[in-house]
Amino acid sequence: MRKALAFTVIAVFVLLPVSQALALWGFQKSLEGAVKSVEEDMITISSMPKEGEGSQEVTLEVNPQTKLQEIASLETLKQGDQVRVKYKEEGDKKIATSIAKLEAGAQQKDQPQQRQQSQRRNLGS
Repeated sequence: MRKALAFTVIAVFVLLPVSQALALWGFQKSLEGAVKSVEEDMITISSMPKEGEGSQEVTLEVNPQTKLQEIASLETLKQGDQVRVKYKEEGDKKIATSIAKLEAGAQQKDQPQQRQQSQRRNLGS
């Protein structure tokens, strides 16, 4: 009985932080595109098309926990501004966790594989 209780306690303390890390790290999605419209608690993005797909409009909820990067306030975004939005899905809702304004002419594809390859090349030289 004590072994089962000890195992349960250990499992909770080990698995709970792991599940929280996965929720923050692995299950967050990202999209880039042009601002279509901004409201007090919502933003609509016309997403950049992926290979073989057309662009689509995505509406995301914005809340006080949403981090704004390179943006003074949500109201400063204008239609057509290029942004990168990280979000999580809760049921049928998409909730923005961060919104970053992209500079005009900046490379807008954030490819982790390309970064890793670049880092490997730099380490090898």
